Amino acid sequence: MKTYWLAGLSILAFSAVSQAHEEHAAAHTQASSAAVPAVQQPASAEVPATQEQITVKGEILDLACYLDHGGEGAGHASCAQTCVESGLPVGIKDEQGKVYLLIGEHKPLNKTLAPYAGKTITVRGKAVSRAGINMIANAEVVE
Repeated sequence: MKTYWLAGLSILAFSAVSQAHEEHAAAHTQASSAAVPAVQQPASAEVPATQEQITVKGEILDLACYLDHGGEGAGHASCAQTCVESGLPVGIKDEQGKVYLLIGEHKPLNKTLAPYAGKTITVRGKAVSRAGINMIANAEVVE
């Protein structure tokens, strides 16, 4: 009988310790979650792309040099041509200073645009902007 009584007392003591631990853990979790703000997705992920047909006059850039060290203009034309021919991204900077990535119809335009690197030309295509990045897709040179 004594054995049953000790076993019952042990179970009660273990239950009380277990319950106290669970309550402490729950209180700690509530305090922690109140102190940590929820992570939100950037608004740009939810903004749909804008699309319209445009014609842009501007300088053909190799975007790697332009973004890295401001490479542009006639003094950079030879380097820009080499970079565009090698397959680096090509873009156009319009007369207001807005820069667009240029692509063909789901293919690069590097071979077509390399001879124009550092020069001012006019292109036409579908303008697309998303998350601050501008692109002219299906671009073609306007002669």
